[in-house]
Amino acid sequence: GVTWQDTVWAAHNLQPPGFEDKQMLAVDVSNSQYQGTYYCSWTRFYNYPTTDSLKIQVVYKRPDSLYSAPVLLSTDWSVQWSNVCVGPDGEVYVNWVAYDYATDSTFIKISRSLNGGVTWSPEHPVVSPRFFSADITPQLLVFAYGAMACDLSDGPYRGRLYMVFTDTDSTMSETDVWLVYSDDQGETWSARQTICDEPQTYPIDQFHPWVSVDEAGRVWTVFYDRRNDPNNLLMDTYFTVSTDGGDTWRANERISTVSCDPGAGLLLGGLIGEYIGWQARGGNAL
Repeated sequence: GVTWQDTVWAAHNLQPPGFEDKQMLAVDVSNSQYQGTYYCSWTRFYNYPTTDSLKIQVVYKRPDSLYSAPVLLSTDWSVQWSNVCVGPDGEVYVNWVAYDYATDSTFIKISRSLNGGVTWSPEHPVVSPRFFSADITPQLLVFAYGAMACDLSDGPYRGRLYMVFTDTDSTMSETDVWLVYSDDQGETWSARQTICDEPQTYPIDQFHPWVSVDEAGRVWTVFYDRRNDPNNLLMDTYFTVSTDGGDTWRANERISTVSCDPGAGLLLGGLIGEYIGWQARGGNAL
C-alpha cells in the first residue's frame, strides 16, 4: 500500500445517460487455471435517472491482460446490490437482490461461472426476503442484499458457499440476520437460520451483515445490532463464528464499545452503515 500502479478502466465506453453503482471486487486466489483473475460486478442504471432498465453486470481480468467486455447477468429491471466471490476450484458466483413487480415479490438471485467468467448460468432465486429495501428508525435505509463467502480450506466444508442477508421476522416487527449455505455450487440451499441470539422480547433490529471464511474453514459474520437499546435506535457492531459449517454459532459478541446514534447530528439515518466489510485470517478478523 505504499505505492500504487496507475488506475485502469474496469468498464468503459458505457453510453450515457447511465449510472454505475455499487461495484464489488473479488480475486481468484485458488489453485485453478484462473488463479489471479479479477472479477468486478456492479449495477448499471440505463437511462439514468429513470428506472426503466437496471441490470447487474460483471467483467473479469486475467493477469497481464485488460478487462473483458461487460456481461449482463440479470433480467429483472429492478435490481441492486450485487456481490461476487470465488470458490476453491475457480468457480465464480455473483448474487443480487431483485424485485418482481408482477408478483410484488423480492428475491436474492445468483448466477455462476465455471469457466473464469466467460459464460454464466441462468439466474435463479436463492431466498425470497419479505422486503427489497426499507426505512427503519430514524429513516435508516436497509437492504436485503446477500453477502457471500466460500470455504477455500482443505477442511470438511471445502467449497461450501455461504450467504448472509437481512430480512424481517414473520411479524414484520424487526429485522434479523439470516444465513443459508450451498454444497452444490449454488444450485440448492439449506433452510435459512438466524444467527442472532439477542434475548430481548421487545423488537430489536439486526441488519447489514458481512461474512468471511478463514483458512481453517471457520465462518465469521459481522452485523449491526440494537439489542442494547430498549428503544431500538442506538446501534452496535456484533459478530459471531461457526466452526461446524454454519450449523451452530458462538454466542454473539459486541465489537463496538460505544453505541452509535444514527439520528444524531447530521447523520439522520440515510445510508449510514450500508457498506460494511469483514475479513478473517489466522484466528482474527477486521
